[in-house]
Amino acid sequence: MLSLRNSLTLDSISSGSSWQPSDEGCLEAWYKKGVGITTVFSSPHDYTTSWTDSSSNTNDMVNSDAISPPTPPTQPIYYGAPNHQMEFNTAWQTFLKSASSISLSGEFTIVIRITPPASPDGKFLSSDSLNSYFEYASTSQIKFKLASGDTPQDLDLNGATTFGDDYLIITRNDSDLVTLWRNGVEQTASVTSTSALTLNGLGYNSAETLNGTITEVQMYSCSNATLTSNANTYASTL
Repeated sequence: MLSLRNSLTLDSISSGSSWQPSDEGCLEAWYKKGVGITTVFSSPHDYTTSWTDSSSNTNDMVNSDAISPPTPPTQPIYYGAPNHQMEFNTAWQTFLKSASSISLSGEFTIVIRITPPASPDGKFLSSDSLNSYFEYASTSQIKFKLASGDTPQDLDLNGATTFGDDYLIITRNDSDLVTLWRNGVEQTASVTSTSALTLNGLGYNSAETLNGTITEVQMYSCSNATLTSNANTYASTL
């Protein structure tokens, strides 16, 4: 049996931080933990059909594919309180997609609370035709491409550390330097990329999608030390 559910569509979950992403004028999209999520129940799980953008830009992420058991749904499974995680699955090719694109042509800051499996793989942010994407390439490396025709580039973790239950921040500053932060720590392996970034998907509608869970995503069209500090503090409480 299928049943439609609205899950915590009010701002009922606090991050424990006085600063909020909506304090920033450059906020482009905000998929807030446990907020604005619509699900359809198909035993034994709730499947996410929509995640409303909590910014003022209405870049809502949706998946209107039919849910027809026993065929595995392409919607990510939603687990409610207390963790409010959304599970993406490579085998089921799960994804959410916005009808409008989020364009970040200059500086940007992306914040994501994400947990991959022991062997991380798959694209967690994407665009149509994979012109832009961020993906796990290994236990210690993220690979990304910002635009069609670009050569994919790597962001590596420091030393022998590996990805796990993390909050990640990816920034591009006014010198086009792209930097990864993991759990509040800046990683030293930065790279330069000048292309405009366009995103409209969480996961991707193919077997290249993420294996793992996402709790929250924020996207900004600016980058500065204060924003990074505030976002790190905020994300640490999610």
